[in-house]
Amino acid sequence: MLKTEEVLVLEEQWREFKNKKIFKKVIVFFSVLLLLLLLVLLHLVLNMPNNANSKNSIISNNTANETNHAIIIQPENATIEDYNSTNNDTDVKEEMNYTIVPIIEPNTLHVGPQIVIEPPEEKKIIIETNNIQNTNELIKNFEDTGNIVFANMISEEFYEKKEYRKSLEYALKANEIDSKNELSWIMFAKSQVKLGKKEDAIKALEVFIKSSKNSQNALNLLQKIKNGEFR
Repeated sequence: MLKTEEVLVLEEQWREFKNKKIFKKVIVFFSVLLLLLLLVLLHLVLNMPNNANSKNSIISNNTANETNHAIIIQPENATIEDYNSTNNDTDVKEEMNYTIVPIIEPNTLHVGPQIVIEPPEEKKIIIETNNIQNTNELIKNFEDTGNIVFANMISEEFYEKKEYRKSLEYALKANEIDSKNELSWIMFAKSQVKLGKKEDAIKALEVFIKSSKNSQNALNLLQKIKNGEFR
């Protein structure tokens, strides 16, 4: 049998051997782990430029497609027919004038054409009223009916055409039908001023204002004539 001292020596050797074995396993484990981390980092670093290039290529392609197919209709209020006509190249050439304008998008290297379609010019319809015919119709209506409304309208028509003597004539005819009619007095006074008879206009308005007592329009015109605002 082994002595006690020999047994203790053997146990101590066994413990040292066992500790060395565990330490080697720990070193190997951490070495493998460090190697894996290095490989992962290397893989990420190598793949970063490829991802950036692929994203840039996708953005560039999308921008190119959008620019090549950009069609702008002018003006903004173009009709549905104008938009529909762009679907057929032949129709566009026959029905509309178009201009190809190069466009450079900011922050991109792609240059694409832009088609600006101009709708055909709209025909303007100008309607002119025949003042002579209208005045003649009013005169005929007045002669047929003797209505004061037509007489006042005729007086205003001639006043607008700067035919002040005829305006004065029909203002008097309207006043003969109704001496209290405000418009006939006002047209009479305005025509008198234009004919250079300012004092006659003032006297007429003063007479009418005293008799009516509530004609604000006649009072305003009288003040303007006296102040020289109406000539």
